[in-house]
Amino acid sequence: MSILKPYFDGLIERRLLIPYCKSCGKPHFYPRHACPSCWGEEYDWKDASGNARIGTHTRVLANPPSAFEPLLPFEIAIVELEEGVSMLTNIVGGGTVSVDAKVSLEFIERNGQSLPVFRLTNGT
Repeated sequence: MSILKPYFDGLIERRLLIPYCKSCGKPHFYPRHACPSCWGEEYDWKDASGNARIGTHTRVLANPPSAFEPLLPFEIAIVELEEGVSMLTNIVGGGTVSVDAKVSLEFIERNGQSLPVFRLTNGT
């Protein structure tokens, strides 16, 4: 079984699953074959709360890969989830994007796949 199967199965169900190492108990993201903390290879998969803060961001105005041209301009960010892991994602819905702004998880459909994105919340 691919290490990514539980992650992608979760996306189909509109769930963002985070792997927690069975050896040391630490979460990590992106899913990989060995825990970056202890090299353990077995995981428990747990739902992310969906709450995060923006760690860094940028607004893409030009020259993205061709598949993303229709989306210009768009925001990308590294968000820090409550679970203690970070991930690269899109920020959707407009508003003033800034470091430390609170965001919440949503899902969008793109090319027949469910993808996790984040939207600014009211309380930043």
